[in-house]
Amino acid sequence: MEWLNTKNAIYTGLALGALYISVRSFNKLEQGAESVGSAIGETFAELQQKVNGSHDVEMTQAGFVLMEKYVGSDGSINATWKNAIVQAHPDNGLIMRRLIDTQGKLKRQYWHLIGQYVTQGELWA
Repeated sequence: MEWLNTKNAIYTGLALGALYISVRSFNKLEQGAESVGSAIGETFAELQQKVNGSHDVEMTQAGFVLMEKYVGSDGSINATWKNAIVQAHPDNGLIMRRLIDTQGKLKRQYWHLIGQYVTQGELWA
């Protein structure tokens, strides 16, 4: 009878080990599928834009509102927001380079522009 308990313990241990390995493998597969799915989704979205004749939003004039929620208390500018603004019009990059220092922070002399519509004319006047 004792070997039956030992045999059951061995089988239980093997089953638990197999379950552990299966769960870890599933988690890794799920993470891999998520990244592959994301790449496929982006590619599909780009293809759909081309088929539908859609394109990125572009502004007809340079300028933007220097929104307070994208400027940190230390003057740091949200990089995602900055990139979107720069891509919206070719001249917005010039405006950003004028506003922001080498560390990506709003220059002190332009803090009064937070919440305002900023154009080249205002900066070069």
